Amino acid sequence: MIRDEQTQLDKRGKEKNTNVMASRGKKHDMSLYELSRWCSMIDAVGIIDKKLDDMRVKNTNWVKPIAIQKYIDEKYQDVLHEMLTKDNL
Repeated sequence: MIRDEQTQLDKRGKEKNTNVMASRGKKHDMSLYELSRWCSMIDAVGIIDKKLDDMRVKNTNWVKPIAIQKYIDEKYQDVLHEMLTKDNL
């Protein structure tokens, strides 16, 4: 999906920043918009992994970047909305 204009939700998400602590203790500063897209990507990989596990597929050559990108594009606004409305962030 190609969008020529940002939604108000996107704009609000880009204006709000947060710190994310990596597993090795390194801090990453990013907007909630960015974080929502990362969370959506992690969710997509988790869904794919679970499906492969359910099907008992051993081959890990499953990467489909266009499908993952479409999932992120469809999912991130739900995640972003939840982040912006939860606890009045």
